[in-house]
Amino acid sequence: MVSGVSVVRKYVLFPKSSFVLKPNMIQKTLVLSLLSIVMYACSAEMIPLQVKYSSNQCGIPKPMLISIKSASELANLFEPAQKKALSSQTFKIDVDYQNQVLILFAMGQKPSSGYTILLRDKVARLESEKLYLPINIQQPAEGSLQGQVISSPCQIYVISKIEFMEILVAKRQPR
Repeated sequence: MVSGVSVVRKYVLFPKSSFVLKPNMIQKTLVLSLLSIVMYACSAEMIPLQVKYSSNQCGIPKPMLISIKSASELANLFEPAQKKALSSQTFKIDVDYQNQVLILFAMGQKPSSGYTILLRDKVARLESEKLYLPINIQQPAEGSLQGQVISSPCQIYVISKIEFMEILVAKRQPR
């Protein structure tokens, strides 16, 4: 302090000729950056989806939703069911595994014949590395008469080869 006056030191980080970000410019830049990140994360890609196989007697005992990337992987999934049926044929689906992926949705064993898998749309949605399938599961109405036979419904879909981390059943969109 010099004679009752305080000295404030100024630190100049940028020379006067350089660009200076003002507080409201920083806020606008951050908001725009966040919006672009959110828009990127929320953008969904529609993936064509085709049913390649559908049966109420797949012989798969547990529910599953998986991708199948090779013919041997597909054959291994259905091998136990084929042995029970005393079939010597290998389960095959005509697919180009270089450019396509199979998706298996199996409901597992069910106590009657009234269970069905329905595809709501011919496109799946890829969003944030998650593949959402438009599937409805139909169950027998309570008290309805059904054939008392163990069923194991499944469907196999084919999609183009894409990168995803998780497969989910998409919830029905409200109308």
